[in-house]
Amino acid sequence: MGDINIDFLKFDTHKPTGEYMNTLYSNGFMPLITRPTRITETNQSIIDHIYTNNNNSNITPEILLADVSDYLLIFLIIKNNSFIKKLHKKKIRDMTIFLEDTQQMWTYTYCNLMKQDNVNKAANSFISNLKYIVNKHAPFRMQTKKEVEMDRKPWITKRILTSIKYKQKQYDKFFIKGTKPPKTFLTKYSVQLKTVIEESKKTYYKYKLEMATNDAKKIWKIIGNIISLKNKDCSFPSRLTVHNQNITSSKEMANAFNNYFLILEMI
Repeated sequence: MGDINIDFLKFDTHKPTGEYMNTLYSNGFMPLITRPTRITETNQSIIDHIYTNNNNSNITPEILLADVSDYLLIFLIIKNNSFIKKLHKKKIRDMTIFLEDTQQMWTYTYCNLMKQDNVNKAANSFISNLKYIVNKHAPFRMQTKKEVEMDRKPWITKRILTSIKYKQKQYDKFFIKGTKPPKTFLTKYSVQLKTVIEESKKTYYKYKLEMATNDAKKIWKIIGNIISLKNKDCSFPSRLTVHNQNITSSKEMANAFNNYFLILEMI
């Protein structure tokens, strides 16, 4: 798999290319990418290759239309029943119909509440009616796959998502409809969109850190999310330098850390 820079579209007109392809076939390898991976206004070529000597029907080659480089992205979809990625779905409220016909229900609940002469009965009646209204007009449902993915990047708002889709549509026009928007427009739009996404991410984590000011555990969890800490098997430092002196004892290093954070607490 890779950018081989041998154009398979010229296998019948370019002798070295034809020989290269014959060598692949004679050794039991078959090229999977059979459509152009680099398309310009005047030329097309298949110079990005994926080979396999496995005739398994579970392998599906694909080409991704994306403006991340001059070449289209190539990849394989390999169906493997022994490995199924589990999406951590959760139940959420379906708010699509929440505002429909709820005004009448709230009015009815309020009127009944005012008729009660006992505070406890009034509170129980209110809670009971509130649960009924919420469960009826905002029932629980499982998250969709798209919603699970969006939860992983909560700073991607609906407006940003719309902008991403718009940019991709403009890029796709060149390959699907043959019309290409001005390159300067796409370049400027991509830069502006990237800036907006970065600012949205900064704002999101800034807010999360401010909300967790007095909770060190939450702060470190947020920091771990920012720097994508996935491996918990981290090694401890073998040496610590404090006031130009090297400390190698685990106990002394632990005490040095404690003293440092005690000073921070007192500031």
